[in-house]
Amino acid sequence: MLKNRKEKEIKKEKFVLEIDEIAKKKYLNLLGFAARSGKISYGEEDILNGIEKGKIALTLIAKDMSKKSKDRVEKKIINVYENLNYSRNTSKRKISQDIKVIIVGTKEENSSAVGKINKPIIGIKDRNLAKGIIKSILEEIDGE
Repeated sequence: MLKNRKEKEIKKEKFVLEIDEIAKKKYLNLLGFAARSGKISYGEEDILNGIEKGKIALTLIAKDMSKKSKDRVEKKIINVYENLNYSRNTSKRKISQDIKVIIVGTKEENSSAVGKINKPIIGIKDRNLAKGIIKSILEEIDGE
């Protein structure tokens, strides 16, 4: 039982990044840009279907999404990536290439940035924009 719990945590750490307040400003600007560009998707089912079809590059989950919902969504997303054999050639990859879920902001902040109401989960369709969001967050965290 303990072994399975550890394995699940390792899988989660590979794909999920949780950030704090310091990295939010640039992130919210990029999220707003993504929305204006039409490069986002909303809702759990649309995002999971998009991931399976290779159309979602990054999933953003609000910190204040209920724990039960957050855990369910993370588990589904991780399972989808595991089923897609995403782990191929990971030894040569940068950490930013493995991050597929970022837990950031509140429902209100994220929804406001995209001009919608109550959107706790948002999918980024554009790979370059997803890389930009991840890069900006990692730079803020690293203090670059």
